[in-house]
Amino acid sequence: MPAQAPNTAAAAAAPAPATQNLTARLYPSNAEASRCGTVTDLVTNDLNGHGSFSAVIGGESFQGEATRAPGSTRSGHCVLNNGPAFSMHVGG
Repeated sequence: MPAQAPNTAAAAAAPAPATQNLTARLYPSNAEASRCGTVTDLVTNDLNGHGSFSAVIGGESFQGEATRAPGSTRSGHCVLNNGPAFSMHVGG
């Protein structure tokens, strides 16, 4: 019986994820934001420096765009139109 040749087909690599979901904490950085307290939100990263976020702050739902500068840290800021400002720290 002849020997069989080894299977040389390469295993298909698993596709890379299209997005990454991260939890962010928003810490009040002014008096207006202090009334809302610390907020937890969700950031969806498209892995190309952009993404979106959603949060509930003071009982109101917010959604928007998130941008990360190349080489930046996992922190930033969020300012609402009516004054509250937060320091944002994104988890990994």
